[in-house]
Amino acid sequence: MKLPYGIANFETIRTEGYFYVDKTRYIRMLEERPERSIILLRSRRFGKSLFCNMLGWYYDRRHTDRFEELFGGTDIGTHPTPKRNSYMVLSFNFSGINTETLENANQGFYRKVRSSVDLFLGLYADLFSPEDCREIVTQPKANDILDILFKTVKKEGLGKSIYVIIDEYDHFANNLLSQGKTLFKDMVKTDGYVRPFYEALKIGAESVVDRIFITGVLPVLLDSLTSGFNIGTNLSTDLYFNEIFGFTQAEIEPILEHLEEGVSREDIRTYYDGYRFSPHAEKTVYNSDMVLYYGTRYDPVHQRIDSMIDTNVVSDYRKIRAVLSIGESAVEEEILTRIVNREEIVLNDITQLFALTQETEFRFDAKALISLLFYMGYLTIASCSRLEIKFKIPNLVLESLYLDYMQNLLMHRAEIRIDSLKRDKMVRDLLDGKIDLLVQLTEKMLKGLSNRDYQQFDEKYIKVVMLSLLSDVNFYIPHSEYEVGADGYVDLYLQAAFDPERSAHHFIELKYVKARASKSSQERKEQEGRAALRTYLDTEVARRIPNLHASLLIFRKDRCARIVSDPEE
Repeated sequence: MKLPYGIANFETIRTEGYFYVDKTRYIRMLEERPERSIILLRSRRFGKSLFCNMLGWYYDRRHTDRFEELFGGTDIGTHPTPKRNSYMVLSFNFSGINTETLENANQGFYRKVRSSVDLFLGLYADLFSPEDCREIVTQPKANDILDILFKTVKKEGLGKSIYVIIDEYDHFANNLLSQGKTLFKDMVKTDGYVRPFYEALKIGAESVVDRIFITGVLPVLLDSLTSGFNIGTNLSTDLYFNEIFGFTQAEIEPILEHLEEGVSREDIRTYYDGYRFSPHAEKTVYNSDMVLYYGTRYDPVHQRIDSMIDTNVVSDYRKIRAVLSIGESAVEEEILTRIVNREEIVLNDITQLFALTQETEFRFDAKALISLLFYMGYLTIASCSRLEIKFKIPNLVLESLYLDYMQNLLMHRAEIRIDSLKRDKMVRDLLDGKIDLLVQLTEKMLKGLSNRDYQQFDEKYIKVVMLSLLSDVNFYIPHSEYEVGADGYVDLYLQAAFDPERSAHHFIELKYVKARASKSSQERKEQEGRAALRTYLDTEVARRIPNLHASLLIFRKDRCARIVSDPEE
């Protein structure tokens, strides 16, 4: 089986024997909606560009004779819609724009528009004179290019014959936003480049543009365009489009069967599944890029994969750091701490519009940042009721990135560096059942934070610091407040992911006493911790875990005052 990892060309996938998950039914669903301008946002690497490319092949009137070749055997191929192969397709992709300065961004946006329109004119050259083409592409502004193009199409009497597809509509804007709200607002203001472009697109929709499909990641740019482009319907959290991007469990089954018996369905689910984009959806979806990565990297002969985490996904998702920097640092760290510690994250609703261009300055408070995390795929919907939406980390890949982010944030706050070789040694020691180096590195981090008087320590914060050191989930899967049954929750369960039958697993119970606390207070905490660990180890859950080690760690401020490795002593 050839898996289309990194391929966003529908024609290539369909004509060169690649595995394809049939998403063509959504073409019909979009066409049957009354709205003509649709916006669908998703986090990166979920197949948005492939879907946009598929729309182009389906609707482009130049490809009528290839319909059966490209869509035969698919849902839409069996039941085509009335609009198939009936449009001139005008496609834009706004990724890859240089945003180092506002001028670079404006010029990059202009060049993207000009090159896309120039390509469009070449594809439908039989409809336009050379003089018209020159006039269109030599216009000095992006909106003027669209305006003259649409007027020319209208002059030729072609009617509503254009389908506009915009991929990565917000890519450059998100990069600008990360550099500061002023740069962003300057670009989307009335006399900038972006808003007039969408104003021209709206005018075109009155005469020659019949349908518009827009996709991207964040809704931050939408409010800035509302006055100029108020014809779009945002279906990003619509129940019926929850699974338009990504793979369902049923859709990945052919891949799993191809990989044969050695593949762990539980691992794939734990690392890659868990995304729910509509508050009312029951099904979750897998990140399609992650699944395809696994399929191309898994070695069926030796039944292993070197790393469950795609470095390309890590590179993309780490861009969240720049976006989160627009919020207040205290709010950012509070949210990260709650997420890493698996505390409940609840909102009444998801922020849909970010009014960054209004006179009243928009503040990226906790609700706005949580909403951004949701749109970027860093959080997903856990459950929904009439009054609240609960969020959680979707899967282990995302948890790894949170832990890595928290580790770097804490090291920056503490003004320290922890050598990566030492962290590797810490993991090897843990696999061998030794916890001392993890404790030492935790103390080092806490010491730096203590010297800056940055944080009032308690058990929860010490646990977050310790979790941040365990970001490589290829070796350990960290569980905070791990339920062992009716008898309670162990503070930390480090589940060995590497050679789990022979490697050490760890239950860690944390206790904290203040620096000035009496000796009897510390002894009382120790007795409580011993009793708790004995209870946890006597559960059916614990008995099923091979090579389980248990430790009680008692901290005084920024140091571990006592390590108890056998609660029976």
